[in-house]
Amino acid sequence: MPSVSAKSSVLSFGMAHAIAGETAPRASLEERLGTSWLNKIGITLLVLGVAYLLNYTLTHIGPVGKIATGYAVGAILIALGVIGERKERYRIAARAVLGGGWAIVYFTTYAMHNVAAVRLIEAYVFRRAICAIPTNSMNKTFATFSKALKKERYLESIRAHLQLLRSYRRFPSDEEFRRDLQTRDLYNFRSRSYWLRRLENHGRKERVAVDQFTIEHILHRYSLRALSWRDDFGSESYWAVELGKRVAARGADELWPLVASR
Repeated sequence: MPSVSAKSSVLSFGMAHAIAGETAPRASLEERLGTSWLNKIGITLLVLGVAYLLNYTLTHIGPVGKIATGYAVGAILIALGVIGERKERYRIAARAVLGGGWAIVYFTTYAMHNVAAVRLIEAYVFRRAICAIPTNSMNKTFATFSKALKKERYLESIRAHLQLLRSYRRFPSDEEFRRDLQTRDLYNFRSRSYWLRRLENHGRKERVAVDQFTIEHILHRYSLRALSWRDDFGSESYWAVELGKRVAARGADELWPLVASR
């Protein structure tokens, strides 16, 4: 039989626990929103902003530069999260920053391993646009795309599937793409900045930003032929000297007959 002191200890512990449970204040909606949800929303927006920045804004640094930037931002956030978590005052916010850093590192690693696959899909869409192939079949093409993928040979299965597509779903050949690329009005093409950026940076180590490039008016296409006449028949200064010599040789009275007879 337990002693009286033991019973009193158990009773006092139970009463204290019950009183603590009754009197412990529940966090209000404002407190939960300020200490938890705003941190999560903020770090989510930050991760999406970094992804948008790397994908659509920093186009001049190339894939390697984007990957390096993504890892650098992720490492900075992880370091800030680890340092902030050591302090009780910043622990909740630091954990959100830490999670955002790991998310950026994860997405950067995922993008790094899928650069080649994305390039294939990008080439497929762009070639079809240059060759003026209707796009109404692309929804069906990509909807059934996963059936042809092989996890063991992911990139090779994508390339093989695109090459096996026929008719209006085909992957345009190099010959077809080269022919239409020479005849298509690319200056009025809706993705003009895309192909200018790709052609300008092909084979370059340092990326060139073409977003601020301007397109000249097409009038120069018609004036080039007129300017080429100088090489065939002489420049204006040449004919000014030649005309002066002929007028001086024939005299002023013969100027009009000389001009009118030609």
